[in-house]
Amino acid sequence: MEMKWLLVVMIFGTTPVPTTMVFETITECLRAEDQMRASYLGAFNSWVAWARANPAQSGFPGSQAFAQRRTGLENFGQCIPHGSAPN
Repeated sequence: MEMKWLLVVMIFGTTPVPTTMVFETITECLRAEDQMRASYLGAFNSWVAWARANPAQSGFPGSQAFAQRRTGLENFGQCIPHGSAPN
């Protein structure tokens, strides 16, 4: 059986949610996790820029913690071994 790697997202750091993303190597899996985190960070940074420019609408800075959770900054990926079915 050939070892593959499955990306699991840990929602709020505690709840595992398996994805359908299976990778040939751990390096590929970890790269995907990095891309996921970069997407979350990009979404949060976009929100912060908007929130600072529109504090009355956004409730900034008080809404910052909520936005961090909402945009996924408390989520992270975990690569776990995933066996492939024999041919």
